[in-house]
Amino acid sequence: MVNLHRRVGLGALVAWWGAGCAAPDVPTSAALPLSPALLTPWLSLTGGWRAMSVAVPPAMPTGLSTLAPMPGPARAVLATRLNFQWPVALAARDDTVLVADVGLRQLLRVDRSRDQVTPIATLSTDRGVALQIAPDGSVWLAEPGSGLVRQLDRDGRVLRRWSDDRLAARPVAIAWLPESGGDVFVADAQLAQIVAFDVFGRGLQRFGQGRLQSVAAMATGPQGLYVVDRLAQQVLVFDRQGALLAAMGADSLVMPHAIAVDRAGRVFVADEADAAIHVFIDGQRVARLAGAAALRVSRIDALATGANLLYAADSLSSRVQILLITPESLRRPAPP
Repeated sequence: MVNLHRRVGLGALVAWWGAGCAAPDVPTSAALPLSPALLTPWLSLTGGWRAMSVAVPPAMPTGLSTLAPMPGPARAVLATRLNFQWPVALAARDDTVLVADVGLRQLLRVDRSRDQVTPIATLSTDRGVALQIAPDGSVWLAEPGSGLVRQLDRDGRVLRRWSDDRLAARPVAIAWLPESGGDVFVADAQLAQIVAFDVFGRGLQRFGQGRLQSVAAMATGPQGLYVVDRLAQQVLVFDRQGALLAAMGADSLVMPHAIAVDRAGRVFVADEADAAIHVFIDGQRVARLAGAAALRVSRIDALATGANLLYAADSLSSRVQILLITPESLRRPAPP
């Protein structure tokens, strides 16, 4: 059964979530000392500048500033500020960061170095939308409200669009693995399972039935697919064939909601119960940052990693918080 020691002071949460059971047996080991220095709050993004071409008279009115002239005597680019309203989903790959803002109803590409935001696609108001960036720069979207899965190119044009009411009626997360050969993995909250689809929406395989009690979020990492099971209060790790490799967090997580995994295999899980980010290495919790003072966020709706950065979407504060991740080389001594 679920370890109840972490519920001291949570009161009503005990009765609500106490029925969750632990996952199948997996290897466990003694907990490591917690190290909050692993994550350091760094920068808050509230939006960025958006440039748009507008027609202006040949003689610019006094006080109207331009960033750069456009071809033709009567064109100019005026700078406007586009601020986040309700960012609920993130995806990052290398220098590309995408933000789904259901307040603006826009999928945004963020260029942090230029302080620039570019709308690339229109979204619904479905706050459960999830994102995944593919190596070619395209983005996959899972939209649980409509049951749709979409692939957009880097400029927002629709490449593919499909749904499957039988296998993935409520897609809450989507992932792509390097060895998957183009297949995408969709987490279905209705049946609590993971389904592999080809790019045309044909179901190839499914797994997780009987292993997962629920699915709240999913991320990819060195071991495969990392799935947040909110009811069982833990994270399960599957390879691409659906074999269960590991479980973590059963002794520390209460209401896990969002997840990200970096290239070193460090797992970052946001928990709504204590407003914290828990960090796991090799299945063991090594760090916990909690509260607005430590994280500078009010609510974490989604997490994403890129390079040595952790991005957290904070819908209540209308911003994206960036935390520095201590490089793995500085945390562990080099072998002799």
